Amino acid sequence: MKNNFDFAIFYAFITRDKILQRRVVMKEKIKNFCKKNFVALIMVLSVLLVIALVALVVQVNKAKAEVENAKIVLQGMKEENIELEQKLLALFDDKQEFLAKDVTKEQVNMENSTPLFTNVPEGKLYEEVEAALADRYKINELIVKAQSYFDYQDKTNALFTQRVLNGSDVAKDLVIRKDLLSEDLAFVDDLFEQTPFNEKVKGLVNIAKTQ
Repeated sequence: MKNNFDFAIFYAFITRDKILQRRVVMKEKIKNFCKKNFVALIMVLSVLLVIALVALVVQVNKAKAEVENAKIVLQGMKEENIELEQKLLALFDDKQEFLAKDVTKEQVNMENSTPLFTNVPEGKLYEEVEAALADRYKINELIVKAQSYFDYQDKTNALFTQRVLNGSDVAKDLVIRKDLLSEDLAFVDDLFEQTPFNEKVKGLVNIAKTQ
């Protein structure tokens, strides 16, 4: 009976030692696992941080490049605005009510365009871009006006045997073409506004109708 009791005590001690050893081993494994995962986590965070920094640098460089490009386009548009304005003013009389004398089709054949600006930041540059674009819109309107005036002047002159309208000047001898058709006079219906140019064209068309 005593031997059985001693064996039980011995077995209990052995079992306790094993349990303690297992606990120690388990703690060590957990500790190593945490170390490895901590290192991995640090590595992942480091990689993500590098990616974020690279993306930020790329974005900043892109913004700088867009600003520099806007400055180049802006400068080019300012110079082009001045050049176009000078050419256009030379196509009209002083009041811009009529074309200047002897204006040709090649002179009014200008491209009606506006440069494209993207992602211009708020500030002085933005204000300069807005001002230059406003100038370009006015220039484009003047281009359309010059082309329209030339077209109507050309159609009016085509009603007669010789040029009768040259700028604001009207020829004295007005002889209409013999092969004139009613369709040739229809363009006058598009002249709605009461301007000196439109009224003079309408007057010449009326003469062609009554002759």
